[in-house]
Amino acid sequence: MNLFGTIRVFALTAAFGTAAPGDMFKDLSSDDFKVREEAQNKVEQWARELSTEAIAPLFEQYKQLKSPEARSRIESILKEQVILKRFGAGPGFVGIRMQDGNIQVNGQVVPAVGVIEVVKDSAAERAGLKIGDHVVGIDKVQFGDDNLGRVAPSLVFSNYVRTKAANDVVDLKLLRNGEILDVKVTLMAMPEKVRQQQMDMNLQDSGATETEKERYFQRWLLQELRKAEAKK
Repeated sequence: MNLFGTIRVFALTAAFGTAAPGDMFKDLSSDDFKVREEAQNKVEQWARELSTEAIAPLFEQYKQLKSPEARSRIESILKEQVILKRFGAGPGFVGIRMQDGNIQVNGQVVPAVGVIEVVKDSAAERAGLKIGDHVVGIDKVQFGDDNLGRVAPSLVFSNYVRTKAANDVVDLKLLRNGEILDVKVTLMAMPEKVRQQQMDMNLQDSGATETEKERYFQRWLLQELRKAEAKK
């Protein structure tokens, strides 16, 4: 029996393929702020799909762009991929504060994770999650599954996300305004503050700090710029 019936699909990412969309980089220098923001989102999605293979074309654009703001936007995206290549993706992060509860879905009472806060600029916010949403499953895991016993839905959710890496995509099934939605979320890297909290609670091993990653990237960028200058 399909408990959730018909599901609407919300996709966070679009498949751009290996080639960058035509005006994507050009639009980073647009006079229109909205166009620049949209262009950055497109570049980020494209780079994450290409992963570390995006480093070379991103660096080429970084060298060519004249606008300081456009270069800064490219640099932030380039940094993400350079750090990913050196340190790995690290654990994934959704960015919601949760509250366990039970809700009715198609006449049945099921356990759910209630969203009581959405972290700004998080994967959850980018995917369109809202306060008041109730998550009833993630990928193939449904919180009402008898195999999970009496484990709290929020713990099941957190433990599952922790098995994923930044840039992995998870499929959340959630109830919003009486309708079950299927929302795809591209996980982000865990923020340093959250990572430190989990280290303090012995929930994960210590890894490279954000400062160490930033220093590595700045050294990498300086070296690459010097190499490029030497070739002229």
